[in-house]
Amino acid sequence: MTRHAEYAVAGDPAARSALGPNQIDQLGEALLALTGEVWILTDRLAVLEAILAEHGIDAAGAIDRFVPSPDMEKALNAKRDKLIATVLAALAGQAIPAPT
Repeated sequence: MTRHAEYAVAGDPAARSALGPNQIDQLGEALLALTGEVWILTDRLAVLEAILAEHGIDAAGAIDRFVPSPDMEKALNAKRDKLIATVLAALAGQAIPAPT
């Protein structure tokens, strides 16, 4: 895990209860939604790193060393919270917002 993403995994999973006994379909939908988002990000990051490498820029190394400012960390936290809300909406059987 990169240093700037360490804050993304927080809290005690044992203290959370997200699923009821009859929510396997919602769990499947949540996993599909999350997998789609992860793939989009993975694909775009790989393309961006390749383009930058062609121009002599080691983006992968720079990302690993990057430490966000407090303002950027606040913005990243808000985006993380939105992603979590999307996954939880799927688990609850609610409509999943379109990716932005």
